[in-house]
Amino acid sequence: MIKRMFGRTFRNKTALIICAACICLIAAAVVVSVLLPDNAANRGGRTAARLYFTNAAGGFQVEERYLPDEADGRELIEGILTELVAGPKNINLVRTAPRETEYTVDYSPGESAVSIALFTDYESMSARERLILEGSVVWSVTGTGFVDEVLLSINGGEAEALNRSNMNVAPALEVVKTEHTAFTLYFADAGSRYLVPELRHTDVDPNRPLAAYILEQLIEGPARADSVATIPPEVKIKDVTVEGDVCYIDLSQDFLSRHPGGESAERLTVYSIVNSISGKTGIKAFQFLIDSEKAASDRWSVDLSMPVEPDYKYISLQPVEE
Repeated sequence: MIKRMFGRTFRNKTALIICAACICLIAAAVVVSVLLPDNAANRGGRTAARLYFTNAAGGFQVEERYLPDEADGRELIEGILTELVAGPKNINLVRTAPRETEYTVDYSPGESAVSIALFTDYESMSARERLILEGSVVWSVTGTGFVDEVLLSINGGEAEALNRSNMNVAPALEVVKTEHTAFTLYFADAGSRYLVPELRHTDVDPNRPLAAYILEQLIEGPARADSVATIPPEVKIKDVTVEGDVCYIDLSQDFLSRHPGGESAERLTVYSIVNSISGKTGIKAFQFLIDSEKAASDRWSVDLSMPVEPDYKYISLQPVEE
């Protein structure tokens, strides 16, 4: 499951001066905060949050993400931090937050400042990485419309008051749009006899195959306690492409080596993938690849050397649950 995480910034003036030179190389233009839309825009029962990542050139770029509208102030801030940690949906953007960092949030309704404590391997980050991380946190959180200042502490150190005025990072005005979607995933039941449905919501980059997002959610595993993951969590997605009527799914060797085996488990794994993707996209043929090569036909009870078609006889008839 996605962990809540982050990282930190400079404290002494000398370091800030050094980083100011770095930021000149990565910032395309200085944008006054009042020119940027708030995070608070409502879109069909969900709040549009603007997250700050970096592009390939190292400059800041905004990606729009949707969060539950019923979230209160603290939950919205936590949602923004969680999404920053999860990383960008757009394939052309780069994450700003280290994967192994945790955070806590202290916020009281009506206040204009929020206290955020970050816990991370801060010393291993470069000066530029620290400043980029800090900028992404401050600009993303203060874009809510109700927070003006972030009291940021790192690894239990003294908190520093940061805002869009003293955080001299210049995000670009361009906003990268994502789309909110929902799809049905199929996991194994507790007895690994058949597939059970689970509805999943996520934001996607329309320029990336939807099949890749569905596969990522399957690897993440079920939210329901009475369902069982069908794909080993160690599996890495090498590539997902759609060519004509065929979806090519390229997975790491862990897909075979980490799987517990057994005819029933193998079939549930294959058809949890095929049926989940086909149900949303309409694709009817799936070619599995292992480290970019076709798997041997005798490796599994399902012949992965040939395209696999959906088979819905493995699905339970119980209603879909979120």
